Amino acid sequence: MAKSTKLSQRGIGDLERSIARFETYNDGFILPDTLLVVRLDAHRFGDWSALRDDYPTGPTTTKGLLITARALMSASFRVVLAYVHGDEISLVVDPTENVNPLRRSKVISAFTSAAAIHFLKATGLAAMFDAKLGELPSVNRLAEYLFWQRKYCHRNATTIALRRALLRGGASPEQTELRMRGATEEQRVAQLKALGFPVETIPHTTRRGSLLYWETVMSDGKQQTKVVVDTKLPDDDDAYEDFISDRISKALNRGSAPLPTRQSSTTVPDKQARVVIKPPTSQKPQATKSEQRTHALKRNKKAQVSVFRVQSDQ
Repeated sequence: MAKSTKLSQRGIGDLERSIARFETYNDGFILPDTLLVVRLDAHRFGDWSALRDDYPTGPTTTKGLLITARALMSASFRVVLAYVHGDEISLVVDPTENVNPLRRSKVISAFTSAAAIHFLKATGLAAMFDAKLGELPSVNRLAEYLFWQRKYCHRNATTIALRRALLRGGASPEQTELRMRGATEEQRVAQLKALGFPVETIPHTTRRGSLLYWETVMSDGKQQTKVVVDTKLPDDDDAYEDFISDRISKALNRGSAPLPTRQSSTTVPDKQARVVIKPPTSQKPQATKSEQRTHALKRNKKAQVSVFRVQSDQ
């Protein structure tokens, strides 16, 4: 066995080729032509004793998450839709971000870290966010996803409201959990009504969530895009299905989300590309077939794929 070279004698390129692969080999690329949805889930971190409302559906948390979602609409990756409910944010990434391969770890780390920063700025409260990345194969699956989140929102809202109503009515925690155990959504709604808290008394954003999307408006005779925060989503399921299908169609076809305003080392300067043709050099003798095969094997072994995103002029 050949004697190993001391680390101090190895160059940075040699070390990178040897070690960087362990960071990337199991970090897969996202397939092209898929619709990406990043679902962020907030978790309280540190001291939240200053919070005067109820978590996770009180006004402070709701407002903070809406501000966070709005900021994430144009942070790092372009986002065409965002759905917010409880302490969760779902972000639909602009399909044009799938033109080049994206690594899953890059998408997840960028959104979770940005969400924590924006939420802290909006509320003064520290929160950690974990993320689940959905790779959806069709627009129908995207509509199904957003409808599932709507159902999830309503279930959580009625569960939280019923638990609070029972506790305020004098029931013990054990009695409360016993009455709620196994109850269907219809039964929870009926219990709320019997206790004097019909489902309509739950704030609309708590029971139906909010949808954020881009819209083009005229300002001073010029077209501008802005984020609309829709907090009055339809109560009727059929009406919501029609509404969300229309919003998905507009979001994916218009491509109205503007590019993030950020500087990147991979940004191409505004110069015309030039192709430089080198003059022919002295012709080398043609390699044998054996030498050609050896050269091809070496080239394939060393091949690396380097992907970078070019900022569009749109």
